Amino acid sequence: ARLQEGAATQTTQHDIDILRRAWNWGRSRGFCPDKTLPKPRLVIQPTRQKYTPSRVEYWKVVDQLNGWPKLLVLLMGATGTRVGEASSLCWSHVDLETGEITIPSKKGITKTLYRKTVIPVPLLETLKAMEPGAPQQRLIPVSVDTARTSITQRYLKDACKAAKVPYFTPHGLRRMVIDQSYTSGVDVGTVAAMLGQSPQVALRHYRQARRSDKEKAARIAGLGERGESNVIEFDKRLTKDA
Repeated sequence: ARLQEGAATQTTQHDIDILRRAWNWGRSRGFCPDKTLPKPRLVIQPTRQKYTPSRVEYWKVVDQLNGWPKLLVLLMGATGTRVGEASSLCWSHVDLETGEITIPSKKGITKTLYRKTVIPVPLLETLKAMEPGAPQQRLIPVSVDTARTSITQRYLKDACKAAKVPYFTPHGLRRMVIDQSYTSGVDVGTVAAMLGQSPQVALRHYRQARRSDKEKAARIAGLGERGESNVIEFDKRLTKDA
């Protein structure tokens, strides 16, 4: 039924997993019949949107947003955080004095991992203009799941359509931050540290060279140019003693 509604295979599989967890919980407490639900196997079809917006396209979309969706997109577009990381940020993670933000990253085996990064000045000014909440109050006033689903399936789609730019996902903003950093000359190690990933992953999965990047690289490297010779030619009339 979910597939007939037009849901993606990955979304449908996610719904099935949630249903099975709820059933197992109810089963262990006697709320459901004591039997195991069938486990349908779906062939997951890739649906990831790979478009990376330009800086101009990004700001056109930001101008179409308001409230917490706008703040969430500003957080992701300024720091390169994942949508789950940005939507889980609390005021205790933000240091407005030092201009640093502590980002809860992907969970480790036994605990949540954190990384620190600077808050770009425009975003810092936006946060300072807000009314800070309690330390454990989240900057985005909805659940992480609601923020992740709504920003992807509703707010970004509507904003991109209104701004007349190609649709991009929250991960497209992460790639945008990486591209802007590399094309501005920031070294690979620093970019990787800022975004909580290894240099290899950053280059292999996120960096997307545009035509303009390739043209610039060819121009800087002088590819195809004759160049100047570094051989010094002497006058043939010079004697051995000279």
